[in-house]
Amino acid sequence: MDLLAIVQAAAEVPLAGTVLRLVQQQGIDSLGPLVDDLDQLARLEALVETSHPLLTTPFRYPPLRHGSRFGGREHRGMFYGSRTRIGSLVEGAYDALLFWEGFSDPPKAPIRRRQTLFSVVLQTSRGLQLQVVADAAAQAALRDPLHDGPTQRLGTWMREVGLEAFEYLSARTSESLVQVGVFTPAALVSTPFDQVEITGEVNGDHASFLSHDDGRVHRFPRELFLVEGELPQAAA
Repeated sequence: MDLLAIVQAAAEVPLAGTVLRLVQQQGIDSLGPLVDDLDQLARLEALVETSHPLLTTPFRYPPLRHGSRFGGREHRGMFYGSRTRIGSLVEGAYDALLFWEGFSDPPKAPIRRRQTLFSVVLQTSRGLQLQVVADAAAQAALRDPLHDGPTQRLGTWMREVGLEAFEYLSARTSESLVQVGVFTPAALVSTPFDQVEITGEVNGDHASFLSHDDGRVHRFPRELFLVEGELPQAAA
């Protein structure tokens, strides 16, 4: 099965609407290295204004410290989000459990961190919807929680042909949660809105999130993410 050949046959489609992203509280990065020319810089500055860390931080220049599902360390970083709150929290839970597993001597008590869930509007005429690819083997590769090589090669091709964003199904759950990848800040056409304070908690057994807007607690057991008894490692 040639994943790239199958996806190359898919038609480009416009993508629009709200994308949600869960982030840690973080510092401000320079805008300059995130763009290729002054016209892009002017547009980006006009877009992000005072809230630019939430939108610009993902678009770091290489070499990156880590790769991602659709990007290698040799490429500019990209913006990952979700079409739903639960989709954002599933990915956040996996990241939190991976963070916990990185300790050689795990803490005695759970770690709590204040996070923000925000929304932004996506608008591009050059998108792909990978979730509609009908080939079962291709979908298995797109959702493979262990192997990122095929999806990273796919991401390289999407960048090279000028695609700006794409949708895909989460690899962290069997539920059909639609996630979003964005290659360029030009496809994000609003400043962040509907910012929700989230308190995350993680220990060796689960990751949980308290949404401060509605008081709901979302709990994700570690077992949800295991493959053959192990937590999949982050992309290289």
